[in-house]
Amino acid sequence: MALPSRLGKVWSCLGFLVEDAAHASICPSPGAGRRPGRRGAGPGTAVEAAGGGQPRPLPQWCADRWGRRRLRDQPGRERRQMRSFRLLGVIVLLASGAGVVQALRASGPFEPLSAPGRLELAGETRKLAAPLSSNGISPRLVQLLVQEGDSVQRGQVLARFDSGPALQAERQLLQRRSEQLRLQADRVQADVERFRPLVQVGALSRADLQQREQQLVELQAGMESTRQAIARTDVELESSALRAPMDGKVLRLYARVGERPGVMNVLELGTSDRLEAIAEVDASDLTRIRLGQPARISSLSGAFPGSLAARVRQVNPADGAPTDGVVDVQLELDPADARRVRQLVGLRTITRFAT
Repeated sequence: MALPSRLGKVWSCLGFLVEDAAHASICPSPGAGRRPGRRGAGPGTAVEAAGGGQPRPLPQWCADRWGRRRLRDQPGRERRQMRSFRLLGVIVLLASGAGVVQALRASGPFEPLSAPGRLELAGETRKLAAPLSSNGISPRLVQLLVQEGDSVQRGQVLARFDSGPALQAERQLLQRRSEQLRLQADRVQADVERFRPLVQVGALSRADLQQREQQLVELQAGMESTRQAIARTDVELESSALRAPMDGKVLRLYARVGERPGVMNVLELGTSDRLEAIAEVDASDLTRIRLGQPARISSLSGAFPGSLAARVRQVNPADGAPTDGVVDVQLELDPADARRVRQLVGLRTITRFAT
């Protein structure tokens, strides 16, 4: 029911009650409280005007009430009490009417709800950057293995940098050094085991044994240092190839082959390329939002002409838990409109919800 119609019925009811109480208070009663100057005791009788003069006929509605209500035959005190009760009832009804108006105002908004918002990609998105070498320099992009719109799997190589060959060569050198140290340590370890019995029988000095033991300790320390260097090189070598951290789709390429991306991103990867709108609705207005509710979305800066058609898809928090402040309402865009603003991710918008 429209709000003007509901308010009209409420005020009609209150008006009738006020009129009924006023009639009951104004109409004189037959045979009770009659003062000099009044005469007559039945419907249609006349009452003298104040200060003398010609009799004035009673209103028809007052004469009719004489015939309808038996209350006029009661003693005057009871009539006065009843009129007081009626007046109190009118006051209560008026106060209740104000509450009804407030309830109608809350349940039926007078104007459509509007809220600021933005355009976002649905699902998870990640921007992948180039690695930094140990000296803080960004490597050069030498291979870009994907295009925008390509589907990729987790762990798939997406791009390669020029740091790869140098790191691979460094790793090979470290590996050869580690092997040499291992062979030397094996020989010294054999000497230590051979010298110990000879020292016990006095065939060899203890200084020779201690020299071999010290040499073995140094070789083992060198092997550990080389092992750690190989591990660091492996990490840098892994970073020389950009890999997909999740299954998804390439949404945007930011860098080109031959560039040093530095702190800039190389590409953007997302689990979905579907665009959606987010409306930032005040928590007190959530009662005016429902799933599937249509809405129109326009740009605050005029980045696109006209408006976009959308429907409410989800309200966060979805479980309806009480919240304060601003709540994100997700809206699904019409597919044709979503394609029209595909490149405007992050654009600030205004959403107008239909009533």
